[in-house]
Amino acid sequence: DEVYQLDIARDVYLVPSDRLRFLEAIEKTYRVVDFEQRLRRKDGSVIVVRETSRKLQDEHGKVYFEGLVQDVTEQKRYEDELSFHASVLDNVYDSIISTDRFYRILTWNKASESLYGWKADEVVGKYVYDVFRTMELVSAVDRRRFLRSIAERGSFHLILKQPKKDGTLVDVEALLTVLKDSQGRRVGLVGITRDITAQRKAEDELRRIYDAITTVAGEPQDVFDILVQHAATIFDAEWALIGAGEENRVRALAMIDHGTLSRGLEYTLEGTPCGNVFADKRSAFYNDGVNQQFSNDFIVQQGVRSYIGAPLLDSDGNVIGIFAAFSREPRQYTQHSLRMLEIFARRAAVDIERMRIEQERNRLQAELVEAQKLETLGTLTGGIAHDFNNILAAILPAIQIVRRKFIAQTPGLERYLNIIEQAAHRGSELTQQLLSFARRSIAEPHVFNLNTTIQETIQLLSRSIPKDIIFEKILDESLLPIKGNEAQIQQVLMNLAINARDAMPGGGVLRFRTRNVSLDEAAVRQRFVLKPGQYVELDVSDTGLGIAKEHLQRIFEPFFTTKDRGKGTGLGLSVAYGIVRAHGGDIEVESAEGQGTTFRLYFPAAEEEAKTTVPLRESIPHVSARETVLLVDDEEANREIFSIGLRDLGYKVFTANDGVEAVALYEEHRNEVDVVVLDIIMPRMNGIEAFRRIREINPQAKVLFISGFAADASMEQLFVDGRLPFLRKPFTLIELSKAISRLAEGE
Repeated sequence: DEVYQLDIARDVYLVPSDRLRFLEAIEKTYRVVDFEQRLRRKDGSVIVVRETSRKLQDEHGKVYFEGLVQDVTEQKRYEDELSFHASVLDNVYDSIISTDRFYRILTWNKASESLYGWKADEVVGKYVYDVFRTMELVSAVDRRRFLRSIAERGSFHLILKQPKKDGTLVDVEALLTVLKDSQGRRVGLVGITRDITAQRKAEDELRRIYDAITTVAGEPQDVFDILVQHAATIFDAEWALIGAGEENRVRALAMIDHGTLSRGLEYTLEGTPCGNVFADKRSAFYNDGVNQQFSNDFIVQQGVRSYIGAPLLDSDGNVIGIFAAFSREPRQYTQHSLRMLEIFARRAAVDIERMRIEQERNRLQAELVEAQKLETLGTLTGGIAHDFNNILAAILPAIQIVRRKFIAQTPGLERYLNIIEQAAHRGSELTQQLLSFARRSIAEPHVFNLNTTIQETIQLLSRSIPKDIIFEKILDESLLPIKGNEAQIQQVLMNLAINARDAMPGGGVLRFRTRNVSLDEAAVRQRFVLKPGQYVELDVSDTGLGIAKEHLQRIFEPFFTTKDRGKGTGLGLSVAYGIVRAHGGDIEVESAEGQGTTFRLYFPAAEEEAKTTVPLRESIPHVSARETVLLVDDEEANREIFSIGLRDLGYKVFTANDGVEAVALYEEHRNEVDVVVLDIIMPRMNGIEAFRRIREINPQAKVLFISGFAADASMEQLFVDGRLPFLRKPFTLIELSKAISRLAEGE
């Protein structure tokens, strides 16, 4: 009833002229579609409607209108806002396309025109799927189903190919977002797309380069050569470098210089962009002006203008080198260029680590072979020394017997006996050196300061070293003490000094340097005979002729010498090697011909004071011999001469030629035997086993061991500590007698 009473033109239309436009339009075609007009509601508010109507006439000729009116106020506001911001959208780099709820295009910015080729007036008002008729959104997915999926999800991100006006396809990354009004009703869609054709092309190129680089096969050096040549080509550079080293300096594993491949040269990184890359652990490029920003002579003199570089990182993230390319001309490097170079750098770093692992394995293998060879030589040397000691063991007491029995009747005999005795002592000293190399001599250790030993040694050397050789001492006053045999360490110093003297025929400097060092796990891996801990380091250096590279691997071999015949035995360094190793240390050598030699020795620092023991062979009061002795030695000459000498001194003597016979004799005469003199190295049953059997018979049995060396390592410490009496061959009868008496009396 209210509607029939209204004046439509006056009461409903906000602008009465809109009514006239409507009537004119419908008169022409008897139909209007989406005719937009503003109407007034009963409450006075204004709405925007779109009307679709047709003109009808009944049988009486009365005209009326029949149609559908849709409230589009919110959508109109949305469209007006889009129109308002159209100028802003035209300045955006990305393509931005908006549609209404029916997917008709409302806005099409300048970036969209550039990307797809259509002008805005060609597409605005069209359905988006009519424009992109061939768009490959999702393979085998119906277009409407896809659009419905967007509407349900609210937003959609995808990468796809879309057609341009000319029919070509472009790779785009798209973000589609549904727009809704305040009541949550869908009013439109916004699509933001970006051309990623260049990016996809770059990614394909990176993938191709990655595949090519990762499949390069060969030894590390071959890989470096191939990588650096490829880098020079790809980055259009006159120079390309793979360098390994420290922060201030690298060595070229491979370098291209105007097409020529080289290796091994060293380069400073100071004043170069490489130095920044190294320090920052970050890739960088300079497209121009490198020679103006950096002061390095090479950069400035060669007029380098452009640069691109990446650090080489190991598996722990530490910088181990640099991969760089540089040119005299400006370049247009980008982040994509850096990504390509980083692929090269990763492969180079992998092969540097592989090369270092192989070098370390080869070094350890060589050191192991060397250690096994020296161990074999030590075994051979120890055996020779043992046999030689057995020979000398018969000579020295025989001299004493002859001197005692016949010197009175033959006074001129003394001279010859002295010559023989001196020769025997020199032979004993030689076997002691051989046993030091073999690490089979028994020594009494004590704690001492190496600085003091060096001072005393220099005093001794000053009498035999030419005056044109200057001694130089750099001794750490806070040096930690070491534990060992000081006489043997002094022998090492003498041997090294004599070698240095012979290497400086025209004079020079002989330098002794000491210091405390702490070796961690990484340090001892380079010296696998050592354990982590505190050490005393001793460097003995000369300014002499140096050692030829081909000789360095053999200098610790016994009897190896480069001196003229008669001027060297070849035992000096081998003995030093054996003594140092026997003290739980290590010895290294650095030398180059014409530049001198440095021997670097490491000794474990002492943790506590050691007891100083007095060797059995030193002065002990002699008493009249009343004891009964079981003498056990597999050498017939030793048994005979010792038994003769001991009987002459008043001892009763039983003899046995091996451990089996010794055990049997002891069991038979256990109540008579006061002391067992027992050799260690014997056939059938050695002295250690015989000792155990005798102690089973009599736990209080007194046993004096004799030998050139202790064959059983598990027993050696017992000899060193003095818990088991021991006398090293060769020895005199009086020394043997004193040792027997002391043991018999319970000292």
